[in-house]
Amino acid sequence: MCYFLSLGIAACFREKVEETGRGRRGLSVAPAANPSVVALFPRGDAVFDVTRGGCSCDLVASEPPPRAVDEARLREGYRKQGWSAAKIERAVRQAALHAARSAEREASGESIAEQFRELVANLAERTGGVRLFVHMFDGDQTCEHVKSSGQVTMSINEFRGGAELVEDVLISLVPSKALR
Repeated sequence: MCYFLSLGIAACFREKVEETGRGRRGLSVAPAANPSVVALFPRGDAVFDVTRGGCSCDLVASEPPPRAVDEARLREGYRKQGWSAAKIERAVRQAALHAARSAEREASGESIAEQFRELVANLAERTGGVRLFVHMFDGDQTCEHVKSSGQVTMSINEFRGGAELVEDVLISLVPSKALR
């Protein structure tokens, strides 16, 4: 139950993506793990998963996750939905991890999502554009089949300003002048 963000860029700029992720407050940049996600991007793109702490929730969240987790309430709710014990434990662990990250973010006074947006905007400016895809995975991130519900073009300035990253839509970030 986590968001994963995939970033596509013309293959000739592959090293720029790897440089962007290196040493940036726990960001991890790795070749995309899910073949159905990779297939959503143009053929000439190198596609990467960008994560922090194992998922991309902190990078795409418009609001911080809840500060405290009532594990007993979560377990009971998931049991009522018929979830398996293993799935329940994964979801509860993930909720606790998100709560801990939220507290860390508040203590540092910095938003990792804002820093991430600035890094991606700078990368898009240097390379002429990038593509983003956000998906909430219910199961194994490497093999769940993912479909896109469409494509949109967004200016780098809109992205920088906090425009919503719509789930399951391939977003092309382009310089503002390209939209004129």
